[in-house]
Amino acid sequence: MTRLLVFGFAPLPFENTLKNFGPGIRAWQFIKPLLSTGSADVTLIANRIPFIYPAETFPEVFSHEHGFSYYNMSDSEFANTHRIQEIHDQFKPDAILVATVFAGTPLSHIRTDSPIWFDLFGHVMAEAQAKAYRYQNDEFLDHFRRHALLALQSGDKFSTVSRAQASATVGELGLIGRLTAATTGYSFCDPIPCAMESTLYTHDKCVIRGREVPDNAFIVLWSGGFNTWTDTETLVDGLEQAMAQNSDIWFVSTGGQIDGHDEITYPAFVNRVKKSHFASRFVLKGWVPKEDVHNYYFEADIGINIDRYMYEGVFGSKNRVLDWLRAGLPSLIGELCELSLDLPERGLAYSYPLGNPEALASKILALTKDPEAVAETGKRARDYGLKHLSFDATTQPFQNWLSNPVTAPDHRQKRKTLAHKDPLQWSDQSYIRKLESELDGKNRHLQSLEHYIRHLESELRKRNPAENPYNQLPVNRPALNGRPLKLPEQALVSIVVVTWNGVKDIEACIRSAKDQDYPHVECVVVDNGSRDGTPEFIETNFSDIHLIRNKKNQGFTGGVNQGILATKGDVIFLLNQDAVMMPGLLKELIEVLEDDTIAIAGCKIYNIDGKTLQHAGGILHENGLTDHYGAGQIDTGQYDQDRDVDYVTGAVFAFKRSLIDEIGLFDRRFHPAYYEELDYCIRASRSGYRIRYCHRAEALHHESTSTGKFSPRFYRLYHRNRLKLILKHFTFRYFWGCFLRSELTWFRKYAPREQWLPLCIAYICVSHRIAWLSIKTLKGKLMG
Repeated sequence: MTRLLVFGFAPLPFENTLKNFGPGIRAWQFIKPLLSTGSADVTLIANRIPFIYPAETFPEVFSHEHGFSYYNMSDSEFANTHRIQEIHDQFKPDAILVATVFAGTPLSHIRTDSPIWFDLFGHVMAEAQAKAYRYQNDEFLDHFRRHALLALQSGDKFSTVSRAQASATVGELGLIGRLTAATTGYSFCDPIPCAMESTLYTHDKCVIRGREVPDNAFIVLWSGGFNTWTDTETLVDGLEQAMAQNSDIWFVSTGGQIDGHDEITYPAFVNRVKKSHFASRFVLKGWVPKEDVHNYYFEADIGINIDRYMYEGVFGSKNRVLDWLRAGLPSLIGELCELSLDLPERGLAYSYPLGNPEALASKILALTKDPEAVAETGKRARDYGLKHLSFDATTQPFQNWLSNPVTAPDHRQKRKTLAHKDPLQWSDQSYIRKLESELDGKNRHLQSLEHYIRHLESELRKRNPAENPYNQLPVNRPALNGRPLKLPEQALVSIVVVTWNGVKDIEACIRSAKDQDYPHVECVVVDNGSRDGTPEFIETNFSDIHLIRNKKNQGFTGGVNQGILATKGDVIFLLNQDAVMMPGLLKELIEVLEDDTIAIAGCKIYNIDGKTLQHAGGILHENGLTDHYGAGQIDTGQYDQDRDVDYVTGAVFAFKRSLIDEIGLFDRRFHPAYYEELDYCIRASRSGYRIRYCHRAEALHHESTSTGKFSPRFYRLYHRNRLKLILKHFTFRYFWGCFLRSELTWFRKYAPREQWLPLCIAYICVSHRIAWLSIKTLKGKLMG
């Protein structure tokens, strides 16, 4: 059985996500037939398309539920060369498939001798031209060119979606020097058209007809994204002319803007529709749940696809047309790509000349006169697609190659070129210089932030000399590159627990600490003036515990700093009073902290049921809101990978004592609780150290027993300290720009009503800080 490593994009069609995209469908077109025949052992490394998965999705999610190994990766993880190389070396592939050009980025960095089949899935530079036209900006061309060059230089065999694209690809191979004496007679490229799955759709519920659209309407359907090459002007003009003559014609759209790629075309289309005299007959549903989309196919009369004349269309194909075929929905296509010519020529679709709204209106009106004949055309097209345009039928050239994968005749020269001249560096040097300039700017910005943070800490020490524990520690050092933080072989761990009215939880907490099999441990409990008998319970039942009793509540940060100063450990381990450590936790975290570059480590945390995840690493958003990877999910191993994260929760928080010499103790400005651990992690990261999530270390946690999770007090403290964090760590420009944009978006779309009042109170509480930051910045500009 051939071991095939695939680089592609997610989501795949079977995933329960809101949208399907062509790159994911294309990867599945190649993979599914191999799984059906059992002819290959497949491992897929897929880069997530932006804005599809929830923000809290773990950077790498592994599964083996559909008969193949599937690594679903974020952008940052897909760019992690060491991780990609590790998967490659463990799998030892006999062949590599790259499904779409942009999925091939790792090939410029990893070492492999496996033959490579590169599926180009559309002409990249033609797509670049379409985007440059839509945005009226040719700077996009360099980005696309770099990836196209890498693909053309890397592949041993290529596939395209059309015969026209195959010819164009051979010309490009000649241009970069691959049509040589050695490759004479070698077939570089095979057309593999877009295809449809063999499993047909069924109409399982009514979604539009008889609800938002009359029962007798003639429905013209659009589905999917509005891309840079979509001719929305002809679409609206043609529909308006047809609607003016036939009141039964309705337009329904189940797609929309393609975030991160084209954010102009769809909004312009919506604005045009709003001004139409027939706006009431344009039903724009936006992106509907994927499981409902096919029902629109059954209730529509015709599916429409409309493009401008561009080379992207000449060389390309249309996945949406093939998806319509699964439901027997016939298509009305502009005369451009091979599919739009072949299907009408066979009497299996309808066409019209591009850029001609009058011809489009005439064709729609003609179709409304005989809807039965139109429906019959859809049935015949479906039967043709099942036979000739299935995944298995279209990928036969690839399956034949995979039975005996071989490299191209110029393999040695190709590898030599890749090793000595990275194709990603072949583009205009002006583009490279621009990227370097942007990077330098970001580094200078980071350095200014670091100096500003140091200034704030210095001012704090001056204003509160008696109370501030920073006085005892050398924290005022420049620290963009952290010195190695080494641990001794037998590191002493100091467990610090801060309690406040936690008598019902503290016994389980302390016993879990004492039951750890790590030999070198001391434990300190700092009680913040509990009135429920917590300190008395500890004195009675755990006499060997060092107990510090405060008359007043010093808050979490005050208690933690007090506990740290009373310990001697090489590793400080903070444990919430309502957390329970699982066996082996300390050993696992100490093993992680043995890395000199890792300063802070956290663990996998469950709700008290031991199944529902609460934390697998933390995420910091632009406006300071936070999420936990995996929160609320049942643990099925989806977060069983150690990785660097933005922060780890203070419920179980381990860090090296030597880090205190670099950044100081916890900031008491976050009194009484929330954001103190995130602040500490940001300071550590900006000092050059890593924050690590360890999946093998596990704990249970009752959330917020001291402040009441989701109570008004919780939200007030949470938002107040969130704003403090932003004002402390970010600039005036960031606050009034990126932060406020993100904050307003969150408030308008997502903020629950019960948070409005606590949020307002939080802003009032920090208003003087905002004013001070504004005045200080203005003063600096006037003096500078």
